[in-house]
Amino acid sequence: MNRILQGKATRGDAEDAGVNFRQWIAGEWAGSEHLAIAYCLNELAAASAEWATLTEDEASAHVWLFSFLCPTRASLSSEAGSYIDFVRRSGGFQRVALRVRALRGD
Repeated sequence: MNRILQGKATRGDAEDAGVNFRQWIAGEWAGSEHLAIAYCLNELAAASAEWATLTEDEASAHVWLFSFLCPTRASLSSEAGSYIDFVRRSGGFQRVALRVRALRGD
């Protein structure tokens, strides 16, 4: 995650994170990626009033990155708050979303 936020991540880093993501979906969310993403989105939106200022593409980038943390259901709220704080210290929502979108090829 640090490499992504610093703009130093490679596609290989993202692919490695994807392996963890798929295991998280299977283990924590009974295989439902839609449910996991919906919960992540809701928690991120609840954790910051700034969320409402994001475009759909920016929000998508943040949900994608946050989901790579693979939070448990029990820790989802606290992890969302920590993620928001980390993003603020890493240049802000738009800057981080731009880095993520570049990495994803958006």
